[in-house]
Amino acid sequence: MSDSTNEMTNANDIQRLYNAISTNLTKINNHVKDLEKLVQKLGTSEDSEPLRDNSHRLQNETTVLIQRTNDALQQLKNMRVLTNVDQKRLKTLTESLPKQYITTLERFREVQNIALRKEKESFNRSNAIPFHQQGISNPLFANDFISTPISYQHQQQTEMKALTQRAEQIGDLETLMVEVSELIKDMAQLVSEHGVIIETIEDHVREAEKQTHQAADHVGRAREYQLQAQQQRLRLQRQQAQLHRGYIDTLKISNRVKSACEILEDATLACRFPFDSTNTLVDFGPNSVSANAYSYSVLPVGHTLQAIRFNGSNSYFQASGFTQFSINDQSFSISLWIQPVSRSGTLVHISKLSTGAGSWCLPFIGFASNGTLVAQIYDGTAIVSIIAPTVILLSSPYWTHIVQTWSSTNGLRLYIDNILVASEPSAVTFVASSITPNYVTLASSFSATCLTGGINISNHYVGGLDDFRIYSRELSANDVCTLYVG
Repeated sequence: MSDSTNEMTNANDIQRLYNAISTNLTKINNHVKDLEKLVQKLGTSEDSEPLRDNSHRLQNETTVLIQRTNDALQQLKNMRVLTNVDQKRLKTLTESLPKQYITTLERFREVQNIALRKEKESFNRSNAIPFHQQGISNPLFANDFISTPISYQHQQQTEMKALTQRAEQIGDLETLMVEVSELIKDMAQLVSEHGVIIETIEDHVREAEKQTHQAADHVGRAREYQLQAQQQRLRLQRQQAQLHRGYIDTLKISNRVKSACEILEDATLACRFPFDSTNTLVDFGPNSVSANAYSYSVLPVGHTLQAIRFNGSNSYFQASGFTQFSINDQSFSISLWIQPVSRSGTLVHISKLSTGAGSWCLPFIGFASNGTLVAQIYDGTAIVSIIAPTVILLSSPYWTHIVQTWSSTNGLRLYIDNILVASEPSAVTFVASSITPNYVTLASSFSATCLTGGINISNHYVGGLDDFRIYSRELSANDVCTLYVG
């Protein structure tokens, strides 16, 4: 048989013995109560033979119950305690038995003595002859007298024998009470010893429960974090369905609330080079576009502060990283101030390569062979050009403001000094380079093999240039005015 089966059997036996002892104690107590009532009637007018028979029966049954209870206690004492529940049952018995059981046994002994005394008195009243005269040698009845004739001696002897047996039962009860006291002491010691062991076990159990609760708490937290992570992933998945598809560049955080005009400027200004002496090649726009230049000088007096001057065939300025010229039909605007020495050459050239060449390259703003100002785009089939009807003034102190804009709504436009001088509304298609970055070159096309349109790229621009800007939107007439007067 396995250990678990033995433990189950032992636990069941303890439960059975515990129940048996509890039941016996209840029956013994009830029998004693009934005997106390019956004994009160002995020697009175209610005394009768059936009453005495009932009293004798209850005394005998109680004696049997006491013996069975003691046997059960002996078995319980010899049984190994396995669980805390069993130990508590034993503890309950040892705490309640000394008062409950011993008190009941003492009451039973007392009621037996009273019954025996009353029966002896009744026996003596009905008999005047002493026991020793009738050949009765039991010293318990040596001084008793019997008054019946010799013919009734057999009946008298029977009654005396019954009284003697009940007297012996009282003596046996004294012995049982001593045994009960010893059993209770032994069980109390057993409970104490097992209590120490079980308390130690309980300490370990409590510690294990504590660790289990802590582990469960950690698992709960881990599940909570896991759920939060799952929810975060779901949120990200939902957001991905609405993600912007395109380019993001130069994220900045301002410590003040900006106006709508400022926000629009930051959002669409691709570059701004003021060409001042201390930061000649620095982009003051939001994107910090990198740039380089060759064979140039700084004019001490430009349109605003200083300006850059291009001196001849080897002079140029170049910046890179412009995405708007790689996207078809992307609106744009180019703004600059010029002070030409002669009306010739390229002002703004855009290309795939830094050499000014490539499969897509084009002078956007420059002078025609006759000195007129030209602005143009590529629509995928041919160059679309517009020509200014007025002539640009030469040399100091005049600075001329030039703005080229394009959008699919208004087509190609050219402003000179805040005046719309030419436009082509039908030029609603702009075919870009389709790659990035693109290079923007000022004052030269490097004589590259490109579509030239109406601009004479064989000559180089000579003169001053100031406050160069590129926007990724079409500037309105008001915007152009702001740049002009600002």
